Amino acid sequence: LALQKMMEEEYADEMSIRKIFAGGGPYDPITMFDVFVEINESENPPTVPLTIVGIDYAEQLNLNYVNIFKEPLLSNYKEWFISKEYSLGQLRRLLDSDKLTDFMHPDMFTEDTNEDFKKVREALKKNSLIEWTPKAPIVIVHGVNDTAVPFISGQQAYEAFKSRNCPVEFREIKGDHKETAIPFYLIVLQELVLKQ
Repeated sequence: LALQKMMEEEYADEMSIRKIFAGGGPYDPITMFDVFVEINESENPPTVPLTIVGIDYAEQLNLNYVNIFKEPLLSNYKEWFISKEYSLGQLRRLLDSDKLTDFMHPDMFTEDTNEDFKKVREALKKNSLIEWTPKAPIVIVHGVNDTAVPFISGQQAYEAFKSRNCPVEFREIKGDHKETAIPFYLIVLQELVLKQ
């Protein structure tokens, strides 16, 4: 969806889109962040620090990581998450917990959070895709049991686009993030091959 948004806003005269297939994406990053904070865990815990480090770099937030991470992540985040030397599996083992409270600063879980988390939250809101109005048709596919990217992400995008009369379909798949991959590809293939 982010690629679609960029193409429609910046390259509409050069490229046209017939249809977009979007599967299990974090279309409203702040909602996903809030779900992880509320349940205090992630199916893939390294994605939380990776998201924060990535958005810090992309949005030039200049975060003070003393207010973001706990030890031992605080002392090692540059090597673990910025060096690109570690796979997600290795990072998961280094974090040694699915519970965010074990490696994230306690202020992440408070309503009146610190200034650095406020910057993160504003940047996540800024990168939302659900406030934009797409032009090309979209098929959103999401697993109802997805805990890597919570189901609400796909549902919320669908409802936001539908409310603005965008051409959008929502396909719920009985499964989690990984189990939805094959049905997603089959939906794409069926649309591309059988409806030509």
